[in-house]
Amino acid sequence: MVAADPSYVKVREYLGEAYMLKGRSDLAREQLAAIRSICGTGCEEYRDLEEAIAAPARG
Repeated sequence: MVAADPSYVKVREYLGEAYMLKGRSDLAREQLAAIRSICGTGCEEYRDLEEAIAAPARG
């Protein structure tokens, strides 16, 4: 729940991945930017979501 704890990066990662499944890379990138502002580009959640955004669509 992002509203309950906006700095909880794990939920932001999951939300970004869900946006990618829905074809909303724009919203996933917003979550990636939020994660970057919280823990930088070196945290696992940032790297995982960045990878999910870069991966080709599966279907």
